[in-house]
Amino acid sequence: MTSWGSFWYEHRFELSGSIFAVGVVLMFVMVIAYVSSVRAWAETVPILQNLLVGIGPWIFWEAIVAVFVLLFGGFYFVDTLRKGREFERLIRTNSKEMFLKNRRRMENLALVLPGRYAKRVEKKRAELKVRD
Repeated sequence: MTSWGSFWYEHRFELSGSIFAVGVVLMFVMVIAYVSSVRAWAETVPILQNLLVGIGPWIFWEAIVAVFVLLFGGFYFVDTLRKGREFERLIRTNSKEMFLKNRRRMENLALVLPGRYAKRVEKKRAELKVRD
């Protein structure tokens, strides 16, 4: 795996949350620009007024980027949380039979989640004395 790919997987929770947060901020800027009552309020706040003047005619493209970043970030963040919860549910077993039944799914989840999840699978294998 490339170094960028491993960085992406090792910091999946942080990156997905950050992308989602950037999408929320961009949507906030879009709402300020397009909702007239909010824009009237924003023009009384100097930093927001400077932001709107700085973006100027590019606000249309900012709005399009905001929608895509929010959708991508939201999907990726929810997917990351869902996979983390599923892994926790599967790894919590004390039954060797259930571990073997769900082993393939746990290993697949451990591949796309940070490296500490793969270590937990190995630790659970040792705990339950599972041989290959």
